[in-house]
Amino acid sequence: LLLCGSACAGPAAGLGEAAGSADSDSVADPGVTDTGDTGDTGDTGDTGDTGYTGDTGEIPVFDETTDVAIIGAGVAGLAAAIDAASAGAQVVLFERETYVGGAAVYSGGLMLFSGSSEQAVEGIADSPEVLSREWPSFTGGDTTDPWFQLFATENVPRVHDWLAGLGVAWEPPGGDASSGATKRVHAVIGGGQALVDALLVGSPADALRMEASVTGLMM
Repeated sequence: LLLCGSACAGPAAGLGEAAGSADSDSVADPGVTDTGDTGDTGDTGDTGDTGYTGDTGEIPVFDETTDVAIIGAGVAGLAAAIDAASAGAQVVLFERETYVGGAAVYSGGLMLFSGSSEQAVEGIADSPEVLSREWPSFTGGDTTDPWFQLFATENVPRVHDWLAGLGVAWEPPGGDASSGATKRVHAVIGGGQALVDALLVGSPADALRMEASVTGLMM
């Protein structure tokens, strides 16, 4: 199973050869050695640095066999790794950056839930049915869409409660017109970084391959 996120190098990206790269838009060719030659023989300021820390001129390659390859260690990738590992699968998680979490580490960790325990504590009456009534007014979305029906009924048990089991906690719910008439926006205590940290702790040990751009898949 291949799950592809931010670390994909192109349409044919996959598992097999993952080259360390500081340039997220480039795809390393395993058959090419980077000498750092700029073509300017008079350039004395060229150290041959390719931007990859510890680069010796050889492209690092991860050649592995695994049950599940997840490309991109953002929130979705980390969650997928936890879920796959809990089902007994061997997991390898590739991330092209030097850190995990993707854009989530810069976010406020805002999440929309309907019928949460935090809402109950605050006396906020919400449910999948209430969310369904309000959804078209603040999103313009179609409540007959199978995606919405799944989200409405499962956002608390399959997302909120699952994350709470990993140690994630939320501020009292808030919101505005962008989330409907009901206060259902939940901000993670500690922001997006706290969310990422909880997922990272729950991820399978030794699954991460950092600074890796996946360029090939063998099945």
